Amino acid sequence: MLGTSSLPLCLGFFLESRLTPFKAGETWIKLGMVRNAILAVAVLVTLAGYGAKERAPKALPACWDEIKQYGDKAVPYSVRLQGDSVLKQVAEEVPLDLIKTPEFQAWLDKLTATFIQSGGVGIAAPQAGFPLRVFLVEVADRNQARYPDMPPQEFTVLINPTIEIVDKTLHPYEEGCLSVPDTRLPIQRPRHIKVRYRNRKGEPRRIEVVGLASVIYQHEMDHLNGVLITDPR
Repeated sequence: MLGTSSLPLCLGFFLESRLTPFKAGETWIKLGMVRNAILAVAVLVTLAGYGAKERAPKALPACWDEIKQYGDKAVPYSVRLQGDSVLKQVAEEVPLDLIKTPEFQAWLDKLTATFIQSGGVGIAAPQAGFPLRVFLVEVADRNQARYPDMPPQEFTVLINPTIEIVDKTLHPYEEGCLSVPDTRLPIQRPRHIKVRYRNRKGEPRRIEVVGLASVIYQHEMDHLNGVLITDPR
């Protein structure tokens, strides 16, 4: 189907086909000038239409109004528990033009406060009630006692992450989950992955994770896809 910006271009070609038989003297010159002017305008309008499409921001996430009402950044969100419908949703990507906004940055601060209070080694946005493709990871002194065999991981904000499996060999590990308290289940996952994501500045990043630490990233990615540790594999 032709878009609106294509109509002037079509009109120009239409006129060219109709004006060609009248190529005689001054009349031909004037008509030719009109035709060329219409074609030039058509090209400009078409290019402007394509540019507008490229510059148009993506639709706002469905939870954007809730994000803007973050309130006190230091007060954590409540961690959602199994049975909450948000944990079964496939999370939305964060439009890149929203990452640097004050509202989104403040929301990240509040998500971080939630993460710290939880005592976990990772938390995904759906666990705080927001179906967005964001999760946080850190293994440090504050939470390593809970996972003594987990190697340290620096605090990282991962926005719109993707995971590439490097080695498909599966290894079991007993996993717990903030949203499924008092439960640990053996789950087999690949131990060597590459993770691509945007940091909180919107900059692209890539890390390679081997061993037990890779479990955290894959576990949080499951949350972004509406999967819990209790779901069949």
